[in-house]
Amino acid sequence: MHEEIYNYKVVRQFAVMTVVWGVVGMLVGVVIAAQLLWPELNFDVPWLSYGRLRPLHTNAVIFAFGGSALFASSYYVVQRTCHARLFCDRLVPQGGILAHMNCLSDADYKILASRAKDIAVVHCPKCHEYFGRPPFDLDRFRSIGVSVCLGTDSLASNTSLSLFEEMRHLRQNFPHISSEEVIDMVTRRPARAIGMSGELGEITPGAHADLIAVPYSGGIRDAFDALIENSSPIDWMMVGGRPQRM
Repeated sequence: MHEEIYNYKVVRQFAVMTVVWGVVGMLVGVVIAAQLLWPELNFDVPWLSYGRLRPLHTNAVIFAFGGSALFASSYYVVQRTCHARLFCDRLVPQGGILAHMNCLSDADYKILASRAKDIAVVHCPKCHEYFGRPPFDLDRFRSIGVSVCLGTDSLASNTSLSLFEEMRHLRQNFPHISSEEVIDMVTRRPARAIGMSGELGEITPGAHADLIAVPYSGGIRDAFDALIENSSPIDWMMVGGRPQRM
């Protein structure tokens, strides 16, 4: 018998709940809409008043209905685009990229440790600080062998989209992390996370000629530190072997 490659069970479950919450949320919407014309429809029951039902309607439609639809589509699309089944059928696909990972239990770390070679975590230091999260446990991720990359998130939760600033912020929080490892978090590790190791994030034979240049006049010993501390605009860039106008 042909074994189903992808896990559609979780997709179907969220799809069903999308319908259920859609019916509930929209039914409540009809009731409160009718109450605007016929206020007596609350039957003098405080829990059926417009003020009580309106938040229920909003939350049911936005978070329950919309959230279920989002998860159903996400679990379907991620499996098909990654060509991989959800590992353990409960967490993330093999080769998955996990963003933020701010609040984890010991059980979560145990699961991640068992699949450390199949996943990558993207940490956004400035976004992490923006929301006042507990300290990011970078050393624990390192100890279980999970590859940690750096990202910026969006301007909705950050003041810039500069990876240079993210690298500096990370090193301020974790001064024991070497500059070489910090650079690796924005070059080779992300390339490996998206399945393009040896093609992106490094200058080696066969890799894409995607480069930037930053001003520096010192020796090789301090080159990594200087790269992280760079705050000058990027004046030169090459994409696919072709210099780009800046």
